[in-house]
Amino acid sequence: MINHATEVTSDVRADGDIGGVVVSLTTGSDTVASQDRHRFTIEHGLKRVPVGVQVIYSDNYVKMKTISRDINQVIVQFDTAEVEVNLRIW
Repeated sequence: MINHATEVTSDVRADGDIGGVVVSLTTGSDTVASQDRHRFTIEHGLKRVPVGVQVIYSDNYVKMKTISRDINQVIVQFDTAEVEVNLRIW
């Protein structure tokens, strides 16, 4: 049986037994400058390049793209404002 995290917070934390992390965030406001709108840099702490970044929960329709990823962080961008999302990075 695979154990996943039972709580997702705004602090990056281990996702149970799967060698990944989870984090919760709000996609931001439409008042942010358009070039950086809904863009987030997340320090994942995996010490390797992630193979996936996935929305595992959202309270509204939202699309996400991964702009870049490396052994320390991922940069993601969303297309919708004011959406609560949980991400899994593995």
